[in-house]
Amino acid sequence: MANIFYEILRQVALTFFSGPEEEYVQEYEYIPNSRYTSKIKFLTRNERDFFEALYNIAGNHYYIFAQVRLADIFNAQGDDRSAYFTAFNKIAAKHVDFLLCDKDLNILTGIELDDSTHELGYRQERDYFVNELFEEAGIPLLRFLVRESYYPDEIRAAIAEVTGESTDNTTPPPLPNENRATPPPLPATNDIPICPNCLTPMVLRRSRYGRPFWGCPHFPMCRETISIKDS
Repeated sequence: MANIFYEILRQVALTFFSGPEEEYVQEYEYIPNSRYTSKIKFLTRNERDFFEALYNIAGNHYYIFAQVRLADIFNAQGDDRSAYFTAFNKIAAKHVDFLLCDKDLNILTGIELDDSTHELGYRQERDYFVNELFEEAGIPLLRFLVRESYYPDEIRAAIAEVTGESTDNTTPPPLPNENRATPPPLPATNDIPICPNCLTPMVLRRSRYGRPFWGCPHFPMCRETISIKDS
């Protein structure tokens, strides 16, 4: 009985006399057989298309992070614990589509990809909050509309405006899943087909399985392909 009484007194003391700097610790318990499943793709199709265009432009110069939580970019502040958690809860579940950092991992700019859902009222309220948050913290925020294809010069100019640096057209390093052994040279041919979409000479490429094919030099903005046997 004495032990129970002592434990009750200890819990009451911790509740009423803990200091304001005491770190809040949330305990989590994993429940087996709960309703969690893995997403097939990390990004949506629109986000993947823009990421490819952005990577081809800025992959040599900057680090690109996707779906970054606002709470990992900004620090919440408050005069007391209640005010702190009120501020923190506003950024805990919101994300920015992409975050551009320099090679020292200094934040350069956030990037938002706006589709038709951003015209809805609740999305406009969310966008206004995010815009004000970045402006107040002094971090640039770029917004691009979702498109079927993206213009490299437009993205390059927007990045240069906020970073003060220009990106060139050098080939970016391979994506992680492309770190494979160098395949044998593609077969040479004098019969180079013309891209039916861009009306420019196509280039020889290889599929992930090593099979050669003709592809548009403007990929990923243009995704036209022609098989070798059909050319």
